[in-house]
Amino acid sequence: QMCIRDRSLAALRAETERRFAELAEAQRRTEEQVRQLAEVVHRLTERMSRIEGRLRGDEMETEYRTLRRRYRHLVREPHILSAEEREALLEAAEARGVIGPEEADALEVADVIVRGHRLEGEGETYLVVEVSAIVHTEDVERAAERAAVLRKVFPEAEVRAVVAGSDIHPLAARMARDRGVWWLKESRPFPPSEIPIPS
Repeated sequence: QMCIRDRSLAALRAETERRFAELAEAQRRTEEQVRQLAEVVHRLTERMSRIEGRLRGDEMETEYRTLRRRYRHLVREPHILSAEEREALLEAAEARGVIGPEEADALEVADVIVRGHRLEGEGETYLVVEVSAIVHTEDVERAAERAAVLRKVFPEAEVRAVVAGSDIHPLAARMARDRGVWWLKESRPFPPSEIPIPS
C-alpha cells in the first residue's frame, strides 16, 4: 500500500509540476504579448502625435498665410506675398546676381513672406516667417537663414526673421534670443530679448 501511495503522490506531484510549468509558460507568453501590444500602442501614439502636429502646423500655416492682421503689431499695412509675387521677386534678384539659385530655392519655400511699413518712421519692413505648432530650433535656424538671404535682396529695408507658433521649445527660445529672431504667438509678437524661456 505504501508503494502504491508513494507512486500516487509522485504522479500527483509530477502532474502538479507539469501544470505549474504550463501556467508559467502561458504567463510568459501573455506577458510577451502584452509587451508587444504596448510597443504597438506606443508606436501608434507617436505616429498619431506626429500626424496631429503636422495637421496643426498645416492649419496654422494656412492661418498665417491668409490672416494679415496677425502681423499688424510688427508692420503697418501688412501684405502677404503671393506665390507669384515671391517668384517674380526671386527671379529678379537672381537676374541681378544678388542671390544664387540655392538661396532663391530657400526663400521660395519659406512659409510666409510679409511686406509692410515700419511701425515707426519711414521705410519698408519685410518679415520672413516660419510657422510651426511648436517652434523648434530648426524653425529658428530656417527663419534666421532665410531672413539673411532676403536682406541681400532688400539691403535698404528692415528684414526681420520671425517664428510663429502657439508654443516654443526652451532650446528654440534661447536660440531665437541669440539669433535675433522674433516669436509671434498668434497676434502677439515677442522681440528676441523678451522671448520667455519655458521651464
